[in-house]
Amino acid sequence: MELLNLEKEFEFYLETVKLDPKNMSKIQLQETKRAFYAGIAQMWLMFKNLSQLEHKKSYAFFNDLENQISIFWLDEINRLNSRKNIKEHKRQT
Repeated sequence: MELLNLEKEFEFYLETVKLDPKNMSKIQLQETKRAFYAGIAQMWLMFKNLSQLEHKKSYAFFNDLENQISIFWLDEINRLNSRKNIKEHKRQT
């Protein structure tokens, strides 16, 4: 019995990052799916190791994980905004 459908999660991921499988090459879709499943597999291994920690340490683990994820995405957003600003500046000059 499936409690979580990873194929549906992959589809949700594609929607979240605004990727339409119809507009992706076969290779791009395949590599995106591989990267998604690699991330899921790595997370699974981390959770297996986490199950061995005491409660206080697991709380710290999740806080640290959330902080690192937030920092990554904030950096990505800043980098994308920086690229947009550079392109706009080049168009104006």
